[in-house]
Amino acid sequence: MDVPVRIAAFDLDDTLIAPTSKNRFIRTATSWKWWDAIVPGRLKQLHDDGFLVVIISNQGSISLKDNAKSLQKDSLSLKNFKDQLTSILRQLDFPVSVYAATGNDRYRKPRTGMWEQLKQEYDLKEAGAIDMDKSFYVGDAAGREHTDKQKDHATSDRDLAANIGVKFQTPEEFFLGLETEPYSHPFQPKEFLESAASSQQPKTPFTKQNNQELVVFCGSPGAGKSSFYWKVLKPQGYERVNQDILKTVGEARSL
Repeated sequence: MDVPVRIAAFDLDDTLIAPTSKNRFIRTATSWKWWDAIVPGRLKQLHDDGFLVVIISNQGSISLKDNAKSLQKDSLSLKNFKDQLTSILRQLDFPVSVYAATGNDRYRKPRTGMWEQLKQEYDLKEAGAIDMDKSFYVGDAAGREHTDKQKDHATSDRDLAANIGVKFQTPEEFFLGLETEPYSHPFQPKEFLESAASSQQPKTPFTKQNNQELVVFCGSPGAGKSSFYWKVLKPQGYERVNQDILKTVGEARSL
């Protein structure tokens, strides 16, 4: 039986590297420096210990257009990004896979598209192929409220690790060995569901008040809209109208 693969995944900007200028969106082979001097040695040690080292990074500012005149003021060219990565990987001098999401789609963190792509390319889609307990993700977008500097711009790195199901650490925790900072996510789905399940049912059941009434349902797929209709509204004489019955969006909007 093959040994499960351990994955050491990292964000790029402000995690592995930092800009040499105040403008973080300048990408050239020489416009970067290591986030800390310990970074390359730490990554090499992970590789030597048998980890698959990967970079998973949002790069929405990169333009994939070839015509330089079409680039927006703050956009980055794909060539410059590749030049920067080439410079980084040459200094590391061991295999590193890089996944960069340039659009707002299923690949953009905290969505798991880049992780799924990694699993496909390394043939790790089977259950147990990855050692999830020993794999981890390191990134700076952790939702921290700093006291000595500007707060984190997002929680996308922390949320990606949660969506994947691996341990999360900040660069300070992983590379510098600093203590884990206290953190409480503003929304915990598990806690919300547990609270909703334990909450009391409405004291007054839904009843029809007038001869003509319109009840509008709004909710995500699977939220229970159809179940509520069949259990509560149908017995009271309500008729159901939706796109599945009307067949077209246009007809639904015209009612």
